Amino acid sequence: MKEDQIAEDDTEEIAQCLSLSARELVEWHDESVGRTVSAMYESHYRPMVRLASLLVRDGGEAEAIVQDSFAALQRKRRRDDAEFAVTYLRQSVVRRSRSMPRRGTGPGPPAAGAGPGSCRAGPGQAAAGEHSAVISALGRLPGRQREALVLRHYADLPVAQIASTMGVSPRAARGYLARGRATLGGLLDGADP
Repeated sequence: MKEDQIAEDDTEEIAQCLSLSARELVEWHDESVGRTVSAMYESHYRPMVRLASLLVRDGGEAEAIVQDSFAALQRKRRRDDAEFAVTYLRQSVVRRSRSMPRRGTGPGPPAAGAGPGSCRAGPGQAAAGEHSAVISALGRLPGRQREALVLRHYADLPVAQIASTMGVSPRAARGYLARGRATLGGLLDGADP
């Protein structure tokens, strides 16, 4: 019964499309894709801002980066493919964050949205003070190491997706992760009294 209903709905949609002129069909498609991008904006805006905040350490710049990324997505041809769109957004946020001038690279308060509680809570989560120290130390890492660690431990991506997002080979991504962890560990050990 459900298959018949789906086929009937598809038939109605196809008939509607066939009755439209070429211009109306393009407008109908753009309206449909616009709803898809709007839904994606609703579900991915905040996580993308947090990702950008961890990379640039400035909440205002992070929001601008994400808004620019969504605007660029709106111009893409494959924006109605959800998997492509999320991958494109993540890559765009990382690349745009990379091109922003580094601010707040020294010790200091983390960017808006990058403070305690903004990352997923997990077993054995560090106390708020330790979390602040990690965020501060993360801001002092070289850009590529910081990107790799944020994508791995915040976005929870596997190495292959980290490599794709950063535009490097998986071997290079593993190297950035290893060096980033070592540098972060050294910064954190140096911060302890």
